[in-house]
Amino acid sequence: MFRNYIKVAWRNLVRKKKYSLINIVGLALGIACCILLFLYVHNEWTYDEFHQKADRIFRVNRLLTEPNGDVGPTADTPAPLAAALKNTFPEVQKTVRLTAGDIRIAIDNNSYVKKEALYVDGSFFEVFTFHLLKGNPKEALTAPNGIVISKEFSQKYFSNSNPVGQSVSVKIEDEEINLQVTGVVENIPTNSSMQFNVLLPLKTVKHSWPDSFRRLIFSSWQFPLGETFVLLNKKTKSKELKLKLTDFAEQHFGEEAEKVGLSLQPLTAIHHQTGISGSALSPPANPVYAYIMLFIALLVLFTACINFTTLSLGQSKSRSKEVGVRKVMGAGRMQIRTQFWAEAVLTAGAAVVVGITLAQAFLPTFNNLAGTNLTLRLTLEMTSFLLLLIIGVGLIAGSYPALILSLFKPSRILSKKSTTGKSYHITQSLVVIQFALSIALIIGTLIMSAQLNFMKKNLGFNQQQVIEISGLGSTNEGQQILESYRQEISRHEAVQEVAGASFGFWGQGLEAQIELSDTERLQVQTIPVSENFLETLEIRLKQGRSFSSQRAVNGLPVIVNEALVNAMGWTTAVEKNLILTGNSLLNQAADRLQIIGVTENFHNRPLSYEIAPTILIPSKTFGGVSDIYVRIKASDIPNTLNFLRKTWSEVAPKRLFQYQFLDEVVEQAYRTEQRWKTIIRYAAGFALLITSFGLFGLSMLATERRTKEIGIRKVMGATISNIVGLLSKDFLKLVLIGFVIAVPIAWYFMNQWLQDFAYRIEIGVGIFLLAGALALLIALATVSWQSIRAALANPVDSLRSE
Repeated sequence: MFRNYIKVAWRNLVRKKKYSLINIVGLALGIACCILLFLYVHNEWTYDEFHQKADRIFRVNRLLTEPNGDVGPTADTPAPLAAALKNTFPEVQKTVRLTAGDIRIAIDNNSYVKKEALYVDGSFFEVFTFHLLKGNPKEALTAPNGIVISKEFSQKYFSNSNPVGQSVSVKIEDEEINLQVTGVVENIPTNSSMQFNVLLPLKTVKHSWPDSFRRLIFSSWQFPLGETFVLLNKKTKSKELKLKLTDFAEQHFGEEAEKVGLSLQPLTAIHHQTGISGSALSPPANPVYAYIMLFIALLVLFTACINFTTLSLGQSKSRSKEVGVRKVMGAGRMQIRTQFWAEAVLTAGAAVVVGITLAQAFLPTFNNLAGTNLTLRLTLEMTSFLLLLIIGVGLIAGSYPALILSLFKPSRILSKKSTTGKSYHITQSLVVIQFALSIALIIGTLIMSAQLNFMKKNLGFNQQQVIEISGLGSTNEGQQILESYRQEISRHEAVQEVAGASFGFWGQGLEAQIELSDTERLQVQTIPVSENFLETLEIRLKQGRSFSSQRAVNGLPVIVNEALVNAMGWTTAVEKNLILTGNSLLNQAADRLQIIGVTENFHNRPLSYEIAPTILIPSKTFGGVSDIYVRIKASDIPNTLNFLRKTWSEVAPKRLFQYQFLDEVVEQAYRTEQRWKTIIRYAAGFALLITSFGLFGLSMLATERRTKEIGIRKVMGATISNIVGLLSKDFLKLVLIGFVIAVPIAWYFMNQWLQDFAYRIEIGVGIFLLAGALALLIALATVSWQSIRAALANPVDSLRSE
């Protein structure tokens, strides 16, 4: 019986090739989108679950109590914590410490290449499940001169030879050491919070640091080293250990115990809990994004299912006679419904096959925009998902035709009385929903684009043609390199300005406080900078002068921004004094500051943050610079970069020439927003394309039903434009109704999204009109092609069969 249903369904699909193709392609696009987003969501929801002991691994976080009473968690903990936990609590089976850093590796005397590295304890492979392809997991990280590399690194730099036992030269900061490869680890899964190319024993970094600094970091409870993980015994419950951590913190943190607490965070929860970040693992991701991805996938798939339903309803008149004959021959309602569902499931099955092919083709592009490295494999989860898609899409898309057409009475159908009135209105409603969804996504894309453009242009400084050279470490040596480098490169005609800053400029800065009274403090951000800094970044002065002018002042000369002046309630700030507190590093530089200039407000963090009261202090007094900024002319950039690189090797031969254009640094701050804009744009494109397929099919049906009417109108003198207008106006009305529905929905959600930004655009009417016009043009182009074809047909052919 079921075989007969499939056979009849196949014959119907083959007989109506055009509509079958439209249905399959439309569904395939929706399914391809669904597969890609399923891969992303599944990857997000299974982060770190591949570790065999994941349910017993916890990260130990510090809870720092701020002066205002807020508790701020951080994953970075002091070095002695791991050993103390292991010695104090029998519940703790193993501990492992992690800290991250970039190193430079040279193989066979080749040039150094920069790689991401994790410094870990020797128990690393006993706690975490990373498969060693070569080497002994118990010994690979115990020797101080050992190094474990990834499979990808091994294939790239050692070809097919066995790297274990071979020597490599490694630079950590300026220290050059020789290490021996002790293991090759399988490439890290994409759903791992730990991403690395190289593993080094903590002993390595310990021996490469200066003695005084090493003793301070590895023995003090006040300075964090990295992240600490514990592996609990099988019978231990984490809640029981958490209760004991309060007394433990009071015992070991001394005077700081009132401000410091400890907590346990499950390994599998790290990726999804925002607000807690450390130096070793990838930053956590907001779980809301995964739900949004899932919603977008269902939205696009729903749009594709609407196509199937509308085309089925559009053909209901021709299928109604088939239903009538079947009922007269004794077929029951369930048999009729099963037949329609069989056709829908068969169509969905074909669409899944095409959808898999499309998903595989789009996967590299999707990985690029989502920042992932996903692969499409027919795993048990993926196979189950595809089968669920086939059955689910088939049942959902075929339900309305199956349920409605099976209710038609044979006497009414065969007597040629209309049975399509309700289906016509339902078809129109579904088309309106499709266009409302598509237009809403277009509006979202346009608003995101406008906000991103606004954030990149309204920064208060000029980031174009500025090169940032980093990695100087904020030392006196960095200041000396800056002065020598500026002297050498300033002679080049393409170099316009040179300056330096400590701790970077974009997204960085040191928190401090200004004393307002004995009890009041103003939170400020401080940035140590060199002379010519304002000129290099083209930050405008409103009052006073820059650092480049040498005049005697009463205290340390500083420049402040408008936000600080406004916070102090001043009208003029030049020659006023400030007392800085709350940061021991800065307090050592000077007790009293004197303002010599006021700048216009500028952003040095993304526009989701308000501009903070900011103080620019001289880097010479602070201790040096960590980054150098060079403004160059736009002409002949490659040669200018070669000159800068060559001069750098002469001035700082021990330092790697690490550079980025400042506009790229700024761009990275908006990487998440940029990705979401691209994802929404693709979703809007998919939805519009699918809707256009459906509209094209409906216009074909409308043209077929009105073939004789068109012939008569042409004989009576109707022009091509009259015919096109006749066939197009009904569909364009549906687009306009969809536009009216989409506008308030899109405005509400996008207005909510904009609330996350301290500085944002106003949503203007022009964005909505542009989205509506775009949807109208696409619909008109889709319908007009079929309308023009019908209008150009010979009326004799359409009337001959009458």
